[in-house]
Amino acid sequence: ARDHLKKAMQQLEGAKTADEEMKAADDLEAAIQGAKAAGIDASDEDVVAAEELLREAHRKQRARKGLEDAISSGDADALREAIGEGRAAGLELDEDEALLKRAEEALENAESVREAKQRLEDAIASGDASRLRDAIEDGEALGLSDADLAAARKALEEAEAHEKALEAKRQAEEAALNQTQPLPSRALPSAPPPPPAGQHDDDASSTSTQAHPSQLGPQPTTDTRVHDKAEFVWPQPQALDGSITRE
Repeated sequence: ARDHLKKAMQQLEGAKTADEEMKAADDLEAAIQGAKAAGIDASDEDVVAAEELLREAHRKQRARKGLEDAISSGDADALREAIGEGRAAGLELDEDEALLKRAEEALENAESVREAKQRLEDAIASGDASRLRDAIEDGEALGLSDADLAAARKALEEAEAHEKALEAKRQAEEAALNQTQPLPSRALPSAPPPPPAGQHDDDASSTSTQAHPSQLGPQPTTDTRVHDKAEFVWPQPQALDGSITRE
């Protein structure tokens, strides 16, 4: 009985697949019962070691099933717990590593889906059309169902209708304001700029120094009729209105 017990332990420790491990665990459990029936005490070190090895094998089996169930559910919390238990149970077969990887990928996707659903809820609460569009696009990319997206799509329709109504109101108010505004008045031409400093005084002084022809004395003439009489003729005095006065 003792030899059979030790052999069953060796088979379990050397299992290469989960199926082999499960069969070896069943054999070990039967060997333990046979050893006890043969009179080997439960406190015997071989029996104690065999029972510990069997508990570990059963824990691994439960961990594998837990991973499979969590992957099927797609629940992030269940996946996180199943992955932790699988690592703690010592799953280290090649197929165990593949199973753990599948669970980790499912967890990543589940967390993305949870975040996407939360963004949908936040966008619905905000009523903002832009946020709703982005949240719906993210949800569609992650493969959310129509049921998950229905509320957000309805909220988007309402938000877009509200935006159109506001835009129409704004355009109407702007058109009314343009009709009531007076036409702009034509600006009067501006006065020419003042002359530079000093130029006015120079112009005034030059004007004041220009004397009237009547004040310049005799003027030369080319009239040949007076050539024999005089070289100069005196201009006739003029009145203030420009007419010539006779003496």
